[in-house]
Amino acid sequence: GYAIRGSGDETETIAAPASPGGPTATLRRSGDSGTLELARLEQLRSSEVYQAWVRRAGRLEPSSVFLPRDDGTAGAAIPRGLDGADAVMVTIEPRGGSEHPSSAPFLAIRLG
Repeated sequence: GYAIRGSGDETETIAAPASPGGPTATLRRSGDSGTLELARLEQLRSSEVYQAWVRRAGRLEPSSVFLPRDDGTAGAAIPRGLDGADAVMVTIEPRGGSEHPSSAPFLAIRLG
C-alpha cells in the first residue's frame, strides 16, 4: 500500500534553470512523487520519446516516458522515487523508453 503523509497539499515547485529559447520545466513535488510540467519541447521523430529519470546516489532510475503536445508542452508523472533523490532529468530515448539513458540529459531539476 501507499502511505500518504501530511494533508496532501504540501507541494513544492522547483524550476529547472532555463537556457534562452530552450525548454523550460518545473517539478511539482509532493513527498516521494511529483508531476513534471514542460514547455518549448521540440517535436520528436516517430521513433523517439522523451523520458524522465530520477537520480539517486549517482544512478539514474527510469521514470515516465512521454510525448509533447502540439504546442510543445508536456506533463509527466514521477510516480515514485523522489525521496532521497538529488535530481530529475530528461533525455530523448527510443520509443518505449530505456533502462539506461542513451543520450545525455538535456534538462535537469536539482532537488534538495
